[in-house]
Amino acid sequence: MLRELFCMQKKVATCREERGKPESSISADIEMVLEKYKASHAAYHGGDYNGISCQRIVGNSSDLTREIATVLQAKKDQTCSADVIKEKMHQLDITLGLLDAAFYYLNIPHPNNEEKDRASDAVKALSTQWRKIQLSVTLKPHAIEQHIVSCNNKYGVGDKEELFIELGHQVGPRVNRRYQGLKNFRKKTEASLKVRSFDMHPLVKEQAQKVLQSTKRARPTAAIATNKKEKAKTVDKKNIKEEERELKTMKRDHYVSMHKDNNENKKQK
Repeated sequence: MLRELFCMQKKVATCREERGKPESSISADIEMVLEKYKASHAAYHGGDYNGISCQRIVGNSSDLTREIATVLQAKKDQTCSADVIKEKMHQLDITLGLLDAAFYYLNIPHPNNEEKDRASDAVKALSTQWRKIQLSVTLKPHAIEQHIVSCNNKYGVGDKEELFIELGHQVGPRVNRRYQGLKNFRKKTEASLKVRSFDMHPLVKEQAQKVLQSTKRARPTAAIATNKKEKAKTVDKKNIKEEERELKTMKRDHYVSMHKDNNENKKQK
């Protein structure tokens, strides 16, 4: 019996060697492309891409779509043509670029009239492109298409913070675990709100900052000696970042102006 089992295991191993490693799926290859640009699923975010990953995706749309197109070309079957893949990736590149432009201009705090006009043009171009490629217009795209521009023109939306919501996602579960023994919903809610109000008190914040500073490790002498070099590196990094910002701004303006030119050409025809 054992001998037969050993022979069967040997046959299975031989079959696996002859078959070789199975080919990876399209989704797995695309995930690997996204990971190259440090865009990955966040476990704490429900397995979706968080805000930082989304920024990296839209900020590198041209390079990403080019590499994804290469993956799709290698994996395509006979029923799919190379021209269709090329066109789909081109439309995806435009959509991601317009998303980047719209959110960038909408996030400018206290925008002037020129910045408001840029935000309006970017949102209009994005809405047109969104419907062109037949994506679903859910609640968020509807709010952007119909309401965000008027709100931005009147009040501005770039200075409106939502960090308290993200903080609530972190603090809420911790406080709920602390009072999980309380079965009365009202008492549990009151206790949770009281703890949160204590944490937001200026004196409590000040004391927490003092404790944090006092428990920090002292910097070694070697690190202090290289402080000047670090400052020089910091200046270089700032210059590089400024150049990158200018290039990104030019890229965003290019996507919006390209969409404007296409609309004008259609009207002339």
